[in-house]
Amino acid sequence: MLKDSFGRVHDYLRFSITSKCNFNCTYCNPSGFKNGVEHIVTNENIMSPIEINRLLKIFIEQAGIKKIRFTGGEPLLRSDLDEIFQNIPTWKKNYDMIFALSTNGSLLKSKAKFLKDSGIDYLNISIDSLKKDSFQKITGRNSLEKVISGIEESIIQGFKLVKLNFVLMYGINEDEVISIIERFRDYPVHIRFIEYMPIGKNNWNKDYFYEYKKILDLIHEKFNIQKYETEKSSTSKKFQLENSFLSISFITPMSEHFCDNCNRLRITSSGNLRLCLFSEKENGLELGKILNDFSDEEILEKIKNFLPNKWLKHPPMEELAKMNTMQMVELGG
Repeated sequence: MLKDSFGRVHDYLRFSITSKCNFNCTYCNPSGFKNGVEHIVTNENIMSPIEINRLLKIFIEQAGIKKIRFTGGEPLLRSDLDEIFQNIPTWKKNYDMIFALSTNGSLLKSKAKFLKDSGIDYLNISIDSLKKDSFQKITGRNSLEKVISGIEESIIQGFKLVKLNFVLMYGINEDEVISIIERFRDYPVHIRFIEYMPIGKNNWNKDYFYEYKKILDLIHEKFNIQKYETEKSSTSKKFQLENSFLSISFITPMSEHFCDNCNRLRITSSGNLRLCLFSEKENGLELGKILNDFSDEEILEKIKNFLPNKWLKHPPMEELAKMNTMQMVELGG
């Protein structure tokens, strides 16, 4: 069990398997970081499938992790996913695990069946606009139809849950909240409206910040929604749309943080263990660099000894905007 100095048990690991991305989203991988951060994380220090599986083994079999989410960059860019995912069926059988994956959806149509067959249970798919021009402005790519096709294919494949991530940015896409609900109201998906947050060099501007309560009021005017209870460690406020398969939620790290019940740890594609999404760059444990020098038991002990460094809560957004944090594309969200 991984417990920090505030008694929070950590059983959820977000594992980035690449920092490369074929999108260039403004809130994640801003101008100046073309083609992901390959000039920061090179092919030489991105972990191999063997290294990834060794770390997964330690976290699952010894540290009590119950959920793994694979992230990027864009994880579907890796050509060796079959090797990375090879032990998923065994871990699901022996440890009652949940495996998920976050993607921008552009490659999903051709990969969805492979992911389902590999044992991935949940998908998170980013879609921040239904307008072609706005989508291209946000992502730097003209790939909206590919993403929608990927969403539709993921539903056909029958994942346990498909989540659609929509980052709210005032003046850019807040006027599409109702339209995205209407677009997917007959789909068995879950739309997550995420507050725009300052991280890395994403040139965060408070003028773009749109508090979730304003969106909730807007939705209430148009739809009947009912709030429902979630697990204690949930990051979201969840609602069910009446007479629909669709559910929605709000991720509110800026207006109403959820740090008190945080159960998440993060590993970058180079093997840097991060205790918080907003930790400053130097505040990580470089597991990738020590894998060949220590036994599994010794690495687990180093992880446990590192956990007391975790904050009780992250700083407010104005302070975060001034900090030297990692790019979202490096962390995987």
